[in-house]
Amino acid sequence: MSLSVSSHAASPVCTPALIDPAGPLERPKPATSVPNQVPNVVIDERVFPLPAERRVHASLHPAEQFAQDVLSSGEPVTATCVERLFNLLPSKTDERFSSDSGRSFVAGVFRHGGVVGLTNTCRSFPQSVSLAITWAMQQAGPQELSDFTFCSISLNLNVKTEVHRDVNNDDADNLVLAVTTFSGGHIWVQSESGGHVLPVNGSLVPGDLYDVSAAPVRFYARKRLHCTMPWTGDRLVLILFSGGDVAQLPSLDFEHLKSLGFRPSVSTSTANPPLAYVPPPAGALEPLLAKVAAKVKGLPLDSLMFLDVFCGTGGLCASLRQLSMKLSVGFDRHAQRGCKCPVISLDLTKAGSRAILLDLLKQPHVVACHLSPPVTTSGAGLLGPRSGVLRNATHPEGLPGLQGTDLELVQGANALFAMCAEVWHLCWNHGVFCSIAHPSRSIMWLTAALRSCQSSPFLSTSLHQCMFGSYRRKATRLLHTVPYLQKLGVTCDGAHAHEPWRSPAQNQTKDAGFPPMLCKAFAQALVDQLIACGARAPARSLENASLSLSLGARVATATQPSGRKIPPLVSEFARTVKVSGPADQLPCTSKTKLVSTWAVPKTVLCQPFLQSLPPGSKCIRASPFVPRGLAPASDVPEVTLGAGLGSPDSPCPCHPAPAEGVVLGSPDSLAPQCQPVPALPLNTSSATPNVKPGLELLFGIPWSPSEFVEQACKAKHPRSLDQGVPAGMSACIDRLCEHSSVSVARDRTAELRKWVLRKKELDESFDGPEHCKKVLAGKPMKLFGEMVEAAGHADVNLVRDIQHGFDLLGEIPSSSVLPKKTTVASLSIEDVRIATPANQRAIWETTRTCRDPEITSEVYRLTLEERDKGWLTGPFTLADVPETAIITRRFGVRQGVTTTATGVAAKIRPIDDFTESLANLSCTCAETIDPHSVNVIVAGILKRCKLLRKSGKDALLHIHWSVFFDDFVAVSSPEEKGLLRVQNTEARKRELVSTIEAIVQHGGAHAKELECLRGRLQFAESQVFGRGAAQRMRAISKAMKLSGFVVLDDSLTEALLFLKDRVLHGEARMIRACDRPTYHLFTDASYEADVPAGLGGILYSDGGLLLRWYSESADTDVLEAINKEGKQGLIYELEACAAVQGVVQLCNSLSDCNLICYCDNEAALAALIKCASESPVVASQLNKLSMLEDEKGLSVWFERVESSANPADDPSRFVLGKLPTSFRVRWIPGEELLF
Repeated sequence: MSLSVSSHAASPVCTPALIDPAGPLERPKPATSVPNQVPNVVIDERVFPLPAERRVHASLHPAEQFAQDVLSSGEPVTATCVERLFNLLPSKTDERFSSDSGRSFVAGVFRHGGVVGLTNTCRSFPQSVSLAITWAMQQAGPQELSDFTFCSISLNLNVKTEVHRDVNNDDADNLVLAVTTFSGGHIWVQSESGGHVLPVNGSLVPGDLYDVSAAPVRFYARKRLHCTMPWTGDRLVLILFSGGDVAQLPSLDFEHLKSLGFRPSVSTSTANPPLAYVPPPAGALEPLLAKVAAKVKGLPLDSLMFLDVFCGTGGLCASLRQLSMKLSVGFDRHAQRGCKCPVISLDLTKAGSRAILLDLLKQPHVVACHLSPPVTTSGAGLLGPRSGVLRNATHPEGLPGLQGTDLELVQGANALFAMCAEVWHLCWNHGVFCSIAHPSRSIMWLTAALRSCQSSPFLSTSLHQCMFGSYRRKATRLLHTVPYLQKLGVTCDGAHAHEPWRSPAQNQTKDAGFPPMLCKAFAQALVDQLIACGARAPARSLENASLSLSLGARVATATQPSGRKIPPLVSEFARTVKVSGPADQLPCTSKTKLVSTWAVPKTVLCQPFLQSLPPGSKCIRASPFVPRGLAPASDVPEVTLGAGLGSPDSPCPCHPAPAEGVVLGSPDSLAPQCQPVPALPLNTSSATPNVKPGLELLFGIPWSPSEFVEQACKAKHPRSLDQGVPAGMSACIDRLCEHSSVSVARDRTAELRKWVLRKKELDESFDGPEHCKKVLAGKPMKLFGEMVEAAGHADVNLVRDIQHGFDLLGEIPSSSVLPKKTTVASLSIEDVRIATPANQRAIWETTRTCRDPEITSEVYRLTLEERDKGWLTGPFTLADVPETAIITRRFGVRQGVTTTATGVAAKIRPIDDFTESLANLSCTCAETIDPHSVNVIVAGILKRCKLLRKSGKDALLHIHWSVFFDDFVAVSSPEEKGLLRVQNTEARKRELVSTIEAIVQHGGAHAKELECLRGRLQFAESQVFGRGAAQRMRAISKAMKLSGFVVLDDSLTEALLFLKDRVLHGEARMIRACDRPTYHLFTDASYEADVPAGLGGILYSDGGLLLRWYSESADTDVLEAINKEGKQGLIYELEACAAVQGVVQLCNSLSDCNLICYCDNEAALAALIKCASESPVVASQLNKLSMLEDEKGLSVWFERVESSANPADDPSRFVLGKLPTSFRVRWIPGEELLF
């Protein structure tokens, strides 16, 4: 068969490759190769400076300067510009082909080992990438590319590709454009009807040739073989392709991609995006990353857990909790005063405590663990509380001949180091990120335990804490498995002074733990890594948030939670940008705003690229960084670790230079290499490095007022959001509303018939242990198991656990159904057994007295009933009980009264106190039982009513399913359609009132009784939980935390009597299920020197139409009357008054509607949400607001708006030119604010 070239006329339009009608060839299987040995050491550029030709500093790079000049000139981009740009850019050889196959520059989305991310070139060379894409768009033309999408580009110079498929590409075409002039170099593309045949794997494959030098070529490269034909001349081509699924990019990366000019496909879902890309370390950590990704994919951050072992003051754990990882906890021997996070007290030198920690690490929602073991015995030449050195590099496990206290200290520390190694290996095996922090010079790194950690792949990152706000130049090393933590490797720039080193005992406060900036940087890096692995980032707006059931129900019923427990309706910023460069050329530091436009200098990198940042841009986060590719030179000579040698801040000589910075997985990279050298003075300061670290700032770009109003009108009122309804209930409601009652009844009857017949077929012989047989006698457990399986219930082990019983000690198995909430054991089972003999006698003695004979007699009667049913055995004497047996005291709680055939009787419930018997203290659980509050019940009924109204049905609700202990909710016929009235039955009211009266009459109650009362009052939430009753409920919550019998004081008595009155006489809760109109109110106040104080407000319709506005000034007399306490500032009072008067003056003609009020003052916003203030003027205004809400039927929701985005800023400052005068409402501040 002769070979021929397909002829294509030279034209400026794209030449599409023919699509093979027979379909694509079978995709070749990817090669699987797992390294069987430890990979070579990879030295980070911060350790050894790279050769000059390999250094990249995007903010100073000539390619970026050239690209910026061309783009800013306004002239068309030419092929010559692209060719010159490529010569300036760093390029590399394509490793897939031969070594002489030319060089490439690649940017955009990539896929590597299943991970999709954004190449660093998009961030290091944004303007260069934009220049190349701009030229490609000019060459191809907009019409020909109307249906073309791409998210990656590659500039290839003399790259000779062999026959291959681009199997990692997304499902889209490639487009190739010639930049230079050359002869030949056609692209061969497989085609069944092609006339040009090439040998491929021993067979001849037909295809077509396309002359890329004549016109751009478009073809399907993912499943079609293709290659490059020979050419003469320099062949520089630009390839546009889709290197990965952009659906897996986070929103920030996706927006950055589009800002560079890419045209990514937006037809795919972005439900589970990873975050910005950090290059993975040589594949060695990919097994761990894959395990973490499988564990966290699609899960929100608030369902994941971080463990901070040896947490100290808890700064690191607190930073993770602030970034939505609210399950995170700290571990330490004792919780320090002022600790910032929840702390589990464990003595990790004991085997039982270590077992608790290791068991917790195996929980599926634990994703990261950090350890900072004590440094008491591992310092070299450091001044400390002891005068002697206990270890050195020759004897890292402890000096020979240690005795007494010194020996105990070293042995205890060695046990902790061994525990750290055990945690390290467990984390690797169970897919948990792990990091260990210690001083760089610490002897700990030389111990056998820490050297054993190097048997698995690792990263080693070194930093100086002074760059993160520490008072001293503390050289710290992180041994970790988190690629994103590499960004912390910043060393001292020598531009600041350090405090002298003293004894740690004299500087406990300043030296304890990581400084706050390092905690925040560490936490942000870890969160970024988890999001990169597939975890869901926190929602920027309420509409996209995944709230807990109780919180979502509060939102759905317009019960606004205080604080920042939920995202805003409109995201605070329109977008975020990251600027990095020399600190002296950046505008400001964290938590400050720009007062004027800031032009981005050429030496500062802005991602995505902006020429300037507008006024009001807020610096959200600041952290030090070292420009990629430029590393500071070694600033301190190597010294020996020995007695009294070296300075505290000098790098450890036992770690060779490759270990400084980032080292990957070499067993010998931390081996000791000690040579005697002269000692350095303790106050040695750092030498000035070659390159000073800069700052990386994250700025939030504000909305304009018109943009924010538009976004606010698009956002739904919280009552319109589908939140707070359990998934099972929601599906059931949907089905009931979609199908007729006859159809539902028919399906239910068929289902019941099926299971009734199935029960007759099954052999219900009991398979469990004997002690469970009596309890489960007559229970069809096999039938129940089949029903659970048929329903697709997530707790697949439920029936097995019921049949075998639940252990009262140790870990409680997870159900995969209940809400996540971690409870960690504080005692091991062995610890409980050891304490049992003494605890037995103490509990036995407490049962000798009783305060209420009636309750005691009833509890005894109920206990005998349980014994007769086979649930219990006994009674026993103390002599009959084995010493190792745990005994638990049973007491009774009066739960009101119930009506019986013989009259009214007290209802008493027996409760077993497993906390007193220490059994609860040995339990670790990852879940909690979350009974349905009234808000959850109301949210479900509201959804059902809304769907019934939409479907045109007028069905009558009777029983609404809920989970609130043994209570059920009945729904009666509505007095008015769409109106939901929530109230308790008369019997419930009498029961609560009787319980409260009994407690007051007895002068107190057991703490458990108060806890039960609080739970039952929560069910009466519609009457009890008002804005004024919350303080009384807090009084009960505080009292129930006490132990034993709680005597009533004046405050607790007043709270109980107040709640009793509210239960009896409180108004029913009125909620409308119908959709109501929504209005948007913006208010603001100004209070500046030499300018009259101003108040302004604007009311918009749901469509963004301005309805009314006001602008008034408060004269000196009014301000003096408000400021009776002589405060320096009154902005809080004025902002709150402006908001209330906005509702009063602009919304007085509205009724039965939703109102969203936006305010830009945090303190005023908090007071408005809580409807409470210590300021008399504000409290008076809030009373007006509360009365107006009830009178007009308004549902007011308060939100925050940035000052620069607040349209009410103008009328508060008397800038009225753009406001229509006919819509102005006038009022007198003196009368409205003071009376």
